[in-house]
Amino acid sequence: MRASRQTELENEFPTHVVCEWIGNSPAVAYKHYLRVTPEHFEMATKALQKALQQPAVSHRTGSHLPSGTYKKTPVLQGCATECDNTQSVKVGDTGLEPVTLSV
Repeated sequence: MRASRQTELENEFPTHVVCEWIGNSPAVAYKHYLRVTPEHFEMATKALQKALQQPAVSHRTGSHLPSGTYKKTPVLQGCATECDNTQSVKVGDTGLEPVTLSV
């Protein structure tokens, strides 16, 4: 029960405070009590999904270019799933690595 409570409290309070309340040291807490929970994975997954939904590149202003020039940079939305410029190269039975006669 100490491990689960230490982990819960660490989500809201600094380690040194929780250790003072529970009566152990940060070294003991890290080694024996703190655990990764399913909620931690869920939070990380939601954060990743949110990051993937954000534009990867925003529009630039002309301030970084020489005077009188302006280049508009497109905004990339989400993940790139297709590419118009793919190459179809067939790989033989040996693959891309050189053939080795012995290991």
